[in-house]
Amino acid sequence: MPEIYPVNLLLDMNKALILDSDLYFTKTLQMFFERKNIESVICSDGNTAKNLLNNEEFDFVVSSTQLAHRSGLDRPPG
Repeated sequence: MPEIYPVNLLLDMNKALILDSDLYFTKTLQMFFERKNIESVICSDGNTAKNLLNNEEFDFVVSSTQLAHRSGLDRPPG
C-alpha cells in the first residue's frame, strides 16, 4: 500500500515527480507545488518515469495507477 502524507509535510520536500497522462491534472498540481516552492517534473509514462527515477533524485512521487508501459503501482527502482 502506498504511503500517504499530509500536505504540511511537503514543506520539507523540494522536488517532486508527477506521473500521470492527464495534462490538465499534472499542470494544476505543478502550479500548486510551485506555490509551495517545490520543483516538479511532469512525466506521462512509466518507462520515462523509471529513467527519471534512476537518474535524478526526487523527494516524492505523485502517480496515477494506470499509465502507458507500466503501472503507477509498480515498485520504483532502488
